[in-house]
Amino acid sequence: MKKQLYILSILALSVHGNAQRQIFVNGPDVTVSTQAGTLQPISVAGSNYTNDYLSPTNLINISVTIPGSILFSQGSRVYVSQSPINWPQSLQLFVRRTGDGNPCGGCTIAENSTNDFYLVTNNASSFMLPRTNVFILGGGGTYSNIPVQIKISGVSVTLPAATYSTNITFTVTAP
Repeated sequence: MKKQLYILSILALSVHGNAQRQIFVNGPDVTVSTQAGTLQPISVAGSNYTNDYLSPTNLINISVTIPGSILFSQGSRVYVSQSPINWPQSLQLFVRRTGDGNPCGGCTIAENSTNDFYLVTNNASSFMLPRTNVFILGGGGTYSNIPVQIKISGVSVTLPAATYSTNITFTVTAP
């Protein structure tokens, strides 16, 4: 019996923090399907099917504003969480930053490696901290086009063929 698996991940945007902190998330809905060719069709057990789906490395692009300040190392902390709609516990969702994007003058990203995937849960967890390492006296700056990749893990022949959905939410706050 040939099984087919459909997974849909919807990206959501949430903005928190003071008026100068904003986050902009750009990315499409993700559809993982054996019919669309993103996964090998699952037909029989023991065929060494991959249980992970990796999106393109720049599926999501995030831009974060860093407010102006006379303080050294001002930043905007970015959190990530998921809100399952129809998402089995056997599927795990991960995100990772795959590059530096376009930093504002003197800006860096702390607390995140471009090599590590971070498990996304229902509880918001710190994902990255774009910050400036110089004095910004004017209106601050924007760290733009930070590329993010997602990974869905736990795909299996024992997972019923169905549509599974979850929302990924990125929020921004003061560090």
